[in-house]
Amino acid sequence: MRIFIPGGNGCLGYNLTNYLLEKDNKVCILDNYETSNPKGKINHQNLISIEGSITDEVQLKNLFESFKPTHVINCAASYKNPNDLNKDVEVNINGMINLIEVSKAFKIKKFINFQTSLCYGDPYILPIPINHYLNPKSSYGISKTAGELFLINSELNYLSFRLASVLAPRLFVGVIPNFYKRLKVGDECFCSDSIRDFISINDFLSLIDISLEDDSPKGIFNVSNGIGVSIKKLHDEIANLLNVDLIKEPPILAIGPDDIREVVLDPSHTRKLLGWEAKENIRDSLSNLINWYESNGLDSVYSHVLKIKKN
Repeated sequence: MRIFIPGGNGCLGYNLTNYLLEKDNKVCILDNYETSNPKGKINHQNLISIEGSITDEVQLKNLFESFKPTHVINCAASYKNPNDLNKDVEVNINGMINLIEVSKAFKIKKFINFQTSLCYGDPYILPIPINHYLNPKSSYGISKTAGELFLINSELNYLSFRLASVLAPRLFVGVIPNFYKRLKVGDECFCSDSIRDFISINDFLSLIDISLEDDSPKGIFNVSNGIGVSIKKLHDEIANLLNVDLIKEPPILAIGPDDIREVVLDPSHTRKLLGWEAKENIRDSLSNLINWYESNGLDSVYSHVLKIKKN
């Protein structure tokens, strides 16, 4: 396969690129390095790495003409600044439209997209079924959802995965790297009053194997183990892994105006249609991630949502 991966140097893209190269695929990645580290780029004879953005229609067309991809896996997303709505629209909506149009023009065999689980908004039922209504609240969630809707209404052979948080090396967004960074230096942490679900990078990659099969069904799929974990419990587990003795309990704050209190996805539809289910113990996956931070360090940390204001 010849696989094009926009956002290929980010957390999911980087791990995915390494994995696909190990299976002797030809891979081309495109990344603007806004939320990834260019110093960590992969070097491989079957990899082409290009700096740029899916917002550039001419660059995309030239790339498709030269690389001739058979498959597209879209890891690109704008979320660096939750207040920059125009940037989110430019990348997550207009960039997605560019990808769809060029993929149609070059008759791509399969288009795989990664979507945020924040697309559902405040759920009326938990875990959240695949047919739950869409009502995102954050700029990231709104723009990614609009992009997904354009894909659903395209003529492409697509799969769109609404993802739980993937515990993977190079995870620089969300509470886990934030807790790690603060606990390591003895800074005070605080926890939002929220619950999330998680899967391991190995479970995620096993889903990619299934999705790249020629006969895999198209459509949208929840990707989760269906188990919610409170942010407070996550904090305590990371403190335990780092052998940090907490002097006092972290305060638990109400969620921000663009956040969702509880997001736990129901993966039964995915299990039924794709035969996939999460198998790894999340505690072990979290331990592996903390060990990766210990070995490789951690610089910038990003968030999908607005910061919570402490009283």
